Amino acid sequence: MKDALRRCELVICLLVVMVSNIDFGCEVYFIPITTNLVAFYEKTASFQVTVYPLPENCANIDRNNITWVKLSGSLPISRIEMSYDQDDTLATLKMRALEESDLGIYRCEVDYKGMIYSSENIVLDLRTKPEVIPVESTVTAVLGSTAELSVTVKADPPANPTQITWNTLKILWDDKRFRVSEDGTSLRLSNVSKSDGDGYFSCEVRTDYANDRAYIRLLVVELPEIEGGDETVSLFGSEVLTCEASGDPLPEFVWILPNETQVSGKELEITETGNYKCIATNSAGEDSKTITVLQGEVPTIDGLKEKYYLKKIGEELEVDCVASGAPSPEIVWRFGETGVSETRELRVTVDSFQDLGNYTCIATNSGGEETFTVELRLAETPLLTLSDDYRQIELGDSLDVTCSSKSDPTATVLWVFDGKTLISDRGTLKLNSLTEEDTGNYSCVADNGYFHTEKIFQLFVFEEPVIKVTVENSTVHKGEEIELICTGRGLPAPSLTWLKDDFKFSKQETDTIVSDRTITNKITTTSAELDHSGNYTCKGYNEYGVDTDSVNIVVLSEPFWVENFESETLNITTGTLISIACKMDGNPVPETKVYLTNVNQLGLNTSGGTLEAEEMETNADTYQLEEGPSKNFTWSANQSVETAVVLCRGVNEFGSLSASRILYVHDPFHLQENRTREMSVYIATTNYELSCPIEGHPPPSNISWRLPSGNVEMTFGEDPLLIEEFGFSDEGEYTCTVINKWGMMMTTSLLLAVDYDKPNVTVDYKDVAVGQVGIITCIGHGQPAVNLTLHRGEEKVQNVTVHTKSDPSLGEYVVLTYTYLMSRELVGRWSCTARNSLGDVDSKNIDLQLFRRAEVKLTPPVERNSRYNDTDPIDVFCNATGDPSPTVTILINGLNSTSGSNSPGILVFNLENGVYKVRLKNSQLGTTRIECSAENVWGKDRKTTSVLNTYSLSCYKCITQVCASANADISIAHIIAVYPEPSYIKWNVTTTSPEVLNKFQNTSIQIDPGFVEYEAFISSITADTTSVKFEIADPRGGEPLSVQTELEIYEPISAVLLAPTESLRAGDNVTITASVTAKPLPRLRWFLNQQEIAVSSEKAVVEESRLTLVDVSGGARHVVTLELVPQSSCHTARKQSVVVTILGDSPPRIYDMPPLIEKEKGEKIYLMCRAAGDPVPTVSWYKRSTLHSELRFSAVHEAMLRIESMSVDEAGTWECRASNNAGQTDSKLLELVLAPESSGALGSDSSPEVILSTILTVVFVVLVGPLLLAVYCLKRKRQRRLKVVTPVSDPGFLEGVSLEKEIRKLVTPDFYPDLPTEAEEKKSTENGRTSNPALYANPDTNNKLPPLPRRCNSAQTARSRELGENDNRVQSASPT
Repeated sequence: MKDALRRCELVICLLVVMVSNIDFGCEVYFIPITTNLVAFYEKTASFQVTVYPLPENCANIDRNNITWVKLSGSLPISRIEMSYDQDDTLATLKMRALEESDLGIYRCEVDYKGMIYSSENIVLDLRTKPEVIPVESTVTAVLGSTAELSVTVKADPPANPTQITWNTLKILWDDKRFRVSEDGTSLRLSNVSKSDGDGYFSCEVRTDYANDRAYIRLLVVELPEIEGGDETVSLFGSEVLTCEASGDPLPEFVWILPNETQVSGKELEITETGNYKCIATNSAGEDSKTITVLQGEVPTIDGLKEKYYLKKIGEELEVDCVASGAPSPEIVWRFGETGVSETRELRVTVDSFQDLGNYTCIATNSGGEETFTVELRLAETPLLTLSDDYRQIELGDSLDVTCSSKSDPTATVLWVFDGKTLISDRGTLKLNSLTEEDTGNYSCVADNGYFHTEKIFQLFVFEEPVIKVTVENSTVHKGEEIELICTGRGLPAPSLTWLKDDFKFSKQETDTIVSDRTITNKITTTSAELDHSGNYTCKGYNEYGVDTDSVNIVVLSEPFWVENFESETLNITTGTLISIACKMDGNPVPETKVYLTNVNQLGLNTSGGTLEAEEMETNADTYQLEEGPSKNFTWSANQSVETAVVLCRGVNEFGSLSASRILYVHDPFHLQENRTREMSVYIATTNYELSCPIEGHPPPSNISWRLPSGNVEMTFGEDPLLIEEFGFSDEGEYTCTVINKWGMMMTTSLLLAVDYDKPNVTVDYKDVAVGQVGIITCIGHGQPAVNLTLHRGEEKVQNVTVHTKSDPSLGEYVVLTYTYLMSRELVGRWSCTARNSLGDVDSKNIDLQLFRRAEVKLTPPVERNSRYNDTDPIDVFCNATGDPSPTVTILINGLNSTSGSNSPGILVFNLENGVYKVRLKNSQLGTTRIECSAENVWGKDRKTTSVLNTYSLSCYKCITQVCASANADISIAHIIAVYPEPSYIKWNVTTTSPEVLNKFQNTSIQIDPGFVEYEAFISSITADTTSVKFEIADPRGGEPLSVQTELEIYEPISAVLLAPTESLRAGDNVTITASVTAKPLPRLRWFLNQQEIAVSSEKAVVEESRLTLVDVSGGARHVVTLELVPQSSCHTARKQSVVVTILGDSPPRIYDMPPLIEKEKGEKIYLMCRAAGDPVPTVSWYKRSTLHSELRFSAVHEAMLRIESMSVDEAGTWECRASNNAGQTDSKLLELVLAPESSGALGSDSSPEVILSTILTVVFVVLVGPLLLAVYCLKRKRQRRLKVVTPVSDPGFLEGVSLEKEIRKLVTPDFYPDLPTEAEEKKSTENGRTSNPALYANPDTNNKLPPLPRRCNSAQTARSRELGENDNRVQSASPT
């Protein structure tokens, strides 16, 4: 800025010289390039100044005459170079290798025509050039680690973090991975990846005067990682160890042998045992792996127990079979002959009791085998029995508590108290000489490793409180120290309370020290006062007793001031009520008197300021104050007393106390109230008395008056100044001066003027509505007096009332009043006129208008006590009238609801013509305040009403019976319709168990307006708890509502029918036994084949829980049903049945089986064998005495065998066997013969007809075949019906035949009960489903009917995949 200003000055000077052409002489001018030069240490600085002479015709400057100087110090001659460019007029000083001594101020000087000219000073400031130095030019980072790149930044002044910038080369900047330190000198790169390798990072510092940059290279390497961890190898002869590892660069391998010898290479052949360590190394680091080579060993099983337990059925058990051996043995588990696990871990989910039993662990390696069998059982919950569960013991007594446990496996029983295990003798805990520390909960814990059972024994050690109060001296004098000590002992430690005179002593300083069972409470008063006297009682109590001790404290004192008596002189004015505090106290209470003396009346001397008490007592009025600390003495100063002395004195047996005070009574001169300085006197006044408006006490002795004429008149005492025949000459200022005997003086002035008024009338009236009373008031005044008249139009109004009144400021005036009842006839112009005797007149007009003010009619208050299910609403009507029509406002509970209510239970309807209806639904409970107001230009009316809606106390949902099992937790919830809130609720439990009462809880929840749910909880209900009674008060004062809930403690019905499991034959007696548990027990009803057996007979004997069937018939199934008829409403009826099968005597017989069947090679065959017998026989197929399992289906009395393809192997003799429990077996043989092959061929007949038929067949198959196949697949997809073949030899018979119908022809419903009838099949087909789901089941699971093999196109095959390859409804099969 300075350089620019200087250049501007130079230009201006040149212009002035050129224009004026005036010769100013030659002078040298300087323009420095800069006045503050910043350079760097050890660098070169250039000082430059433009030097030129003016005006232009002046001679040039000789460069030899230009020099540079340093103001402090000399120039370093060896490091400087000076030059001057004549063309550019630029003088330059260059200074090399700058150092600290070069700091300073420089300037350029010119010797021109004998004059020395100097430039402005140039300040040289040296700085250190910023430099960025990498800590490491190449940083190596391990893959996945965090790399840190750091630099050292040198700068003067130091660079701040905002001047340091990091950038990347070849790598994208990622804010999630890159973090720059707070000082900016380091960059952290997290999760280094392969792509970060060979990347460059730049760090640049930019200061205000220079920049610098440095580059850092990042190399990424990968640590070697050996495949697999440490392992153990068993050695048999020789073994080759291999070590594989990854890394970048590729690692090198070294083996360290057990003898510390090192061998290079990835593979190592060994013949000896020991530890072999493989080390993989590269530039990033190393990784190692140890292979332990052991000698082979025979398997040994360790760590198994003979028995394992489960908590419950359905739980999973894990057993780890640890077997040692070399090599490690293979371990399997077996359950009987079945393998259950191929690993050392046995995981068994016990779904039923059949899963319990013996499991065997088998460990095998090349050295041999070892087995270990464990037994899996159900663990039992320990059953704990306590000899007692709660005891209260007095301090010092002893106690024995026994806890016993029963379980499988045997549980360990421990006693635990306060987190510590106690010593017990086989579950018996002995506690001797009980102390306070023995109080608490003792836990008897039984744990068998599977179940943990705990029972609590509660013990409380107590001691009744003992209280003792001690005091050193019970009678003290005021100011002495009192110390009361209360010591209490008990367990628990008693709570101490101090009472003073039977009231709680709150103002006390206590210091309580708790030591063992003793509490000490101390009250200390360093300075006793009278109010410290009294009876002090220390009360100590705990839940086991109360004790007290008392002491009486008496504090004696001479009289003393409760409040300091003020003795200074007091100036008071007359009429002042003063209160003098004469408060003193003492013990005994002093007798206090107050003496009041009129000094002026008695002539007493008060020059000393006080009077002696004896003098006062004989010459004063005496006032006896009431006993106790004296109260204030109150006295009203009057004008009869000018000087008074008050003496306060108190006396008791320990001394007396007195003090006096002098009172001066006066009333300073002052202007009288309601007096004005300016007064008007009417000209009609004859004589006027003027009094001086000054008053005071003592009264004035004389008054001096100065009249307007200048004359002075005197009046004595308080006499007025009499002015006779007051006229205009008497107007002016009257000055009065008063003085009393004390020399008090005061002066004031009064102004009197003659008053003369013209008539003036004012009118006052208020508009009223029709039918209301109105009043017109006219006020007229003037001097002389005026006459008032009232006119309606031109007619003078009669029956008016006129009064003459006077006022100190207005004088006399006339008031006219007229009272009227507003009607339509009175509407119009009225006027009021005032006249005086001089003929002056004044008149005012009155305009009466016709209107009707707003008026509201509102429904009176409503109170309703309704039931919660009532639907009738409550309507409140507001009718507003007026002229003009008023504006109506409806406020409901203080909220403006004219346009609608915000409450969902309140509706507002505008019925037009100023009528509004407020409808309250029955659910709107409580008091609703409704205010209706109407307002028009003539007035406002407002009415308020209220609606109180309450619910009649009733049950919305109440529980009258609860069924619960013993020790269960129960909940009883009643929903009561009640509003407002009841004053009380009560729960009463009928029980003899105090534990139930201790666990009883109840809550209440507001679930809806007017509906409250009251719920009671009882934990671990006992059998002796019979009922719970709930009672709630009626908020409206009616009878309370009671609900009796009966509790029935029951045991659920459990029944098991036991029938014989051995084979029964005709004629046997069969006994069925019922095992029934319940509380109460149900009644049993027996049924045989749906017929009730009520009483015993020859065929059946009925007992209480047993039914015996006598001489049963054979070959039949008997269904025995037991019906359990509940005897309690908590139970439900149940039925349980058992089937008794009685064997018959008919042996099996095979029928309808041909002896021989001939089939061609490749043909499918069905062989059917049926048998009859009692009981129904079992049928099987054998070939060469081998049971054939490839059965098409099998039933109780028949079996079908399917042979997919006839061959030589299938030919031969087949045997069908039928057997039952009759003890005999029937069998028949069937010869299956392979038919000889036909010698004819299709192509042997070469007639034209055959050739033509063949061609047509081929064309038909090629053209129509795909179409038919598609139609067939579509039909199969829609019907979902399986077409199967019948057991006949003709394959052509298979087409379109339902196997289900063919089976119906062969078997009876008893044989195949699950098979649907034709009617059922037809109905189910119409419904789009098959009645027998077994027909769609997987044939590999031995179901009866497999699906027919299907032909489908690729679209249908894709649909099959969509349904799922494992979907049992879709089966793949080769085409038929």
